[in-house]
Amino acid sequence: MENLLDFNFKEIVDMIETRRNNAYKKVNEELISLYWDFGKYISE
Repeated sequence: MENLLDFNFKEIVDMIETRRNNAYKKVNEELISLYWDFGKYISE
């Protein structure tokens, strides 16, 4: 029973970490886009 709980807990932790990493990537994409737009605006 304990092994099953450990396995299930690990799956949950893996899901959280995957979603967290996806969120970091999306935020970074948006920041890069924002900085690109700043640079474009300033250079015009």
